[in-house]
Amino acid sequence: MIPTCYHAARYRDGGVKIIAHDKQTGERYDLPHIVRHSPTGLEWGYAGSGPADLARSLLIDALGPAAACPLCNGTVYITWREDLGDASGDPVPYDPALHHDLDPALITDCFCDDGYRALPYQAFKFEHVARWPHDHWSMTRADVLRWLIRSYGADVPTWLLQAIGVETVALPELPS
Repeated sequence: MIPTCYHAARYRDGGVKIIAHDKQTGERYDLPHIVRHSPTGLEWGYAGSGPADLARSLLIDALGPAAACPLCNGTVYITWREDLGDASGDPVPYDPALHHDLDPALITDCFCDDGYRALPYQAFKFEHVARWPHDHWSMTRADVLRWLIRSYGADVPTWLLQAIGVETVALPELPS
């Protein structure tokens, strides 16, 4: 399911609930907390670690599979063994099922963000998440993706355009 919007509310006891919702099918799920900064949970309304994790989790969820690191395919590990990759010697994603006999010295951490593309989630936090009202908020997936496209300015990466199914983005021309 690809959500069409995200809704959040705060309980009287201070707990929070964030739902990803597909308005066309009625399907819902709790937004997964992809932990990076805040082991205690997702938050909003200020510029801290909980809001940073919420911003990152929203961007990753809105992108779906396109958020995975293209180098390791989300596994967090790569191998440099040339006979497993192409002739250029580029790294390939480490897969324990395929590479169970590899020397551990040939397996290394990927350069990515815990299996995900490096995304501008701190900027999203400051522009949106930190400003949301304390009790509740909602945002469409389209608005999340629009913000992400705008954040790249004139250098929107091809992978992002492919992920959202467009070939180009028309950006307004700057005055000379």
